[in-house]
Amino acid sequence: MEKAPDFSSKRFLVVDDEAFMLGMIERMLKQCNAGYIAKASDGGKALRSVKDNFTQVDCIIADFNMKPVNGLQLLQGIRLGVNARIPREQPFIMLTGHADTDVVKAAMALDVHGYVVKPVAPEKLYQTIEKVFRRQIELKDPEFYRGIKLPVAQSPFGDENITKVGAWTIL
Repeated sequence: MEKAPDFSSKRFLVVDDEAFMLGMIERMLKQCNAGYIAKASDGGKALRSVKDNFTQVDCIIADFNMKPVNGLQLLQGIRLGVNARIPREQPFIMLTGHADTDVVKAAMALDVHGYVVKPVAPEKLYQTIEKVFRRQIELKDPEFYRGIKLPVAQSPFGDENITKVGAWTIL
């Protein structure tokens, strides 16, 4: 890709618990003149950050491995409609260091729009975003999404990142 695309009319929410990654994705989006960039450090904060028309976004880019609410839980919550201000068909990109098949399968079952494995080159992110804005998903019944078993996140040190969120009471 020779020239960065123009996302000046688009609003993004970037969700990652690592400040370095938040800053890096923000810089990539600024290279595309993103119209608005909000940031959150975990899925629960992301769900709570979208409160009104001002904070609604065109695309969420989220990491998988976060505490206390990981990226798959965030995506599942969106597909369930736990925040009425976030459309259930919200464009969503999973940006993660996990190419684990269970994570990919769960993301696909939750109708993720795009999946990018870290480290990500700006061109790869831009191409994925452009595809996401062209892709339409056909939503399933919320009960379908509720029934998807999500894999447990692992820390880089091998211990489980156990994240139990019951009945989406985080809002």
